[in-house]
Amino acid sequence: MGLINAALFTAFIFFLIWYFFTHKFSYWKNLGVPFITPRIPYGNIQGRKRVFHSSQVFRRFYEELKDQGRFGGIYFFTKPVVLVTDLDFLKTVLIKDFQYFHDRGTYHNAKDDPLSGHLLNLEGDKWKKLREKLSPTFSSGKMRYMLPTIVQVGERLEKFMNVKIENEQEPEIKEILARFTTDIIG
Repeated sequence: MGLINAALFTAFIFFLIWYFFTHKFSYWKNLGVPFITPRIPYGNIQGRKRVFHSSQVFRRFYEELKDQGRFGGIYFFTKPVVLVTDLDFLKTVLIKDFQYFHDRGTYHNAKDDPLSGHLLNLEGDKWKKLREKLSPTFSSGKMRYMLPTIVQVGERLEKFMNVKIENEQEPEIKEILARFTTDIIG
């Protein structure tokens, strides 16, 4: 009797797990959106960062979904995520309708990890306040004013890299790019 109860309990647990994933992975299907079939429990991200680089994974998703519409659906574990495949639609989302799509669900903890509290990660009121502060800094006039400086620093980087490559086999890219970034910001 105890063995039958254990078997029924185990079967019930597996049924609950199967039902949970089936329900979670039916989001895009219920909306009628083209999607890439997910795998339990990883969704569509199995092998990301271990076997394949994220860019390779997203490239494969893009290639699979690009002919099926302006966007498609993928899953990060059980979380449905939209993948935009049409450039005009992407411009609409990121420029005209940006105020509706600023919450991206990415990690941020400004208290313990201050570098994660940037404009791309923040949500809601924090995002709005930071955007209000940063928008005047990056107006089209100021960007045009900064462009010659950025080009000049880029040309210096190119000359520096040419000299480094001639003198060394393997330049330290991380240090060079940190210096380049500091020059641009300065």
